[in-house]
Amino acid sequence: AASSAGLLRKRKACEGGTKTSNFAGRERGAKTIKRERLDMERYIEKMDERSFRRKYRMGKDAFASLFEIIKPHLSNDGTERKRGRTPNGNITHLHRLSMALRYCAGGDPTDIADIHGVK
Repeated sequence: AASSAGLLRKRKACEGGTKTSNFAGRERGAKTIKRERLDMERYIEKMDERSFRRKYRMGKDAFASLFEIIKPHLSNDGTERKRGRTPNGNITHLHRLSMALRYCAGGDPTDIADIHGVK
């Protein structure tokens, strides 16, 4: 009941304005949860080829090639935010690709979020 009440509150907040989303953002005055962003380059470099292949279903060379192919097509580099600040650091293109491939390879979203330091 609490979650449906929260959703209803968010919808009402959106009805009055020009927003088209059910997401109304955090409560005013909510504390920022401090997260540690993973240094992806060091993480990939440190991982051996076999465990990398098990986690991403591709080798490190294929991952690097894919990253170079899609990098020019990604619009935001993680430094521009809708509301200004990035208190926990930027979510880089490398983070985004890593999370997407881990998810598509059958990874659990909560584990992926914990490893990469995102919500």
